[in-house]
Amino acid sequence: MLVKRVEMFEYAAQMAPAESVADVYKVVAASPQRNYFLFIFFCCITVIFGGGLLCGRITKPVTTSDKIK
Repeated sequence: MLVKRVEMFEYAAQMAPAESVADVYKVVAASPQRNYFLFIFFCCITVIFGGGLLCGRITKPVTTSDKIK
């Protein structure tokens, strides 16, 4: 088990970090776990949208007369 962890660490050290969004897209598209990444991404977007839909505005609405001033 320790040998496998050392191998994974060495492999990670060889990989250059992504420098742009296009690089991240290429890495995710080539990954065998891309469906998992897409699932997590869309779940996060759904939670944010659902929170906004259910909670609405946090601040009270500003009246039109205050906007005109």
